[in-house]
Amino acid sequence: MSEKLCDLELAASLENVAAFRKELGDAWKRHNLPHGKLNGLVLVITELCNNACEYADPTPSRFKLVCQLKANSLEVIISDNGQSFNPHDGVNPNFWNDPDPASFDDSRGAGCYLILNYFPDMIYRPSAQNSSGLNETVFNIDL
Repeated sequence: MSEKLCDLELAASLENVAAFRKELGDAWKRHNLPHGKLNGLVLVITELCNNACEYADPTPSRFKLVCQLKANSLEVIISDNGQSFNPHDGVNPNFWNDPDPASFDDSRGAGCYLILNYFPDMIYRPSAQNSSGLNETVFNIDL
């Protein structure tokens, strides 16, 4: 079984973050999926879309969300043409124990580490490794 839950591509703009969230929520309800799983996914989608907006290069940047229902899971593929950043290559900032709040100013990519906490098996593929020419973030949610 494989069915597309949603497939939406828009300009990576802060105004469009709400459109992605609405599309995802509407599709989630149409398929009667577990509500508890939606909250974390919406947070992740919001963070990735915000990153695509903040680091848009070239401008205008595009953001694409594809969710594919599998037998017992949902595959999520988020693509953008912004700056590449692989959180697996960085050092996860320690927000709880760092005594110097000023160090947070240099802790770019913190949202990606939040995503890794939700989906540690997340796969990141930079644009140079994809025929689409887009950066891709891929993860699965057990349903």
